[in-house]
Amino acid sequence: MALARPPRRALTDLKLPPSPLLIILEAVEKPGNLGAVLRTADAARVDAVIVCDPRTDLYNPNVIRASIGCVFTNQVVAAPPPR
Repeated sequence: MALARPPRRALTDLKLPPSPLLIILEAVEKPGNLGAVLRTADAARVDAVIVCDPRTDLYNPNVIRASIGCVFTNQVVAAPPPR
């Protein structure tokens, strides 16, 4: 058994090319849907996925399972709503 902190990225951490291909999601609630989008982003070679106002944790076990681990290989950022 191990205890590890999941990587947390901010928008400023993204490394993007001059003309990036981005997926921007708003208020995704279902972990399976988020995982499917991450899997598709990996297949389409998207540069980054930005989740605005996330309603589920990016590292929810169902997200990891549905994304087939793509949550760890893609640039994924959760951007909280402005306060």
